[in-house]
Amino acid sequence: MAQLIERAWTKDPAFGLFLHLAAVSGARRGELCGLRWSDLDFDEGALTIRRTVMTSRASRSRTPRPTPARRISLDAVTLARLSDHRARAEEMATTCGVQVVAQAYVFTLQPSGRDPVRPDHMRRRFVSLAKAMGVEARLQDLRHFAATRLLAAGVPVRTVSGRLGHADAAMTLNVYAHFLASSDRQAADVVGNLVSGARTVSAASNELSALEGHVESPALNSRSALAPGHRRAGSAQDQGASAERTP
Repeated sequence: MAQLIERAWTKDPAFGLFLHLAAVSGARRGELCGLRWSDLDFDEGALTIRRTVMTSRASRSRTPRPTPARRISLDAVTLARLSDHRARAEEMATTCGVQVVAQAYVFTLQPSGRDPVRPDHMRRRFVSLAKAMGVEARLQDLRHFAATRLLAAGVPVRTVSGRLGHADAAMTLNVYAHFLASSDRQAADVVGNLVSGARTVSAASNELSALEGHVESPALNSRSALAPGHRRAGSAQDQGASAERTP
C-alpha cells in the first residue's frame, strides 16, 4: 500500500493525499469526497466526518448526504500534508482568477472547490494505478488496511470501530473476524515460544548447576579422604617442597 500511495503522490499530490488519508483514517471513499475544509481542525489535529457523497449512475450527479458525525484524530505528517494541499488549492484558485468558496471541498476538480470529486472517479484512478504497478488491490482495501493495522497494533476494538464508523464494536468484530482469528493464532505462537524459551533456559540452567555439582563432588571427596590423620605420605621430593614452604 505504501508503494501505491507513493506512486500516486509523485503523479498527483492531491490524489496521493486522498489515498494517504484513506489509509490513515479508515474513512470510506464517499466520506473523503464529502470532506470540507470546515470539517478539519488543525489546532486539535482531527477531522470530522459529517457527510458522504453518493453517485447516481443515471444522472451522473454527486449528492452529499448527511451521516452520523464522528471525529478522527490525525497524525502530524497527515496534518502537514493537508496544510500543503490547502495552500496548493488556494494558489490554483488565484491562478485561475476565482475565489475558494466558503464551504469548499478538500478533494475537488474545480479551482473554487464548489463541488466534490466523484467517488467513482477516485476508484477508477486507483484501479488504473494498481494495474499499472501490477498490484491486485481495490480502493476499499485502504480502509481494511487501516483497520487491520490498528487491530494488529493492539488498539482497542471500540476505538477502531469508532474510527471506521461502525455501528458498534460487535460489527467490527464480525467484519474482521477472520483477521482476528489469524492474529490470535500468531499471538498463541508468540506466547508459546516465550514460555517454551523460558522453560528451555530454566532447564539448561538446572542442568548446568547439576553438572557443576558433579564436577566438584570428587574434589570434595578427595579432600575429605586426605584429612589429617588419614593423609598418605608423599614422596621425599614432596616432603622437601613442603618443608621449604613452611616458615
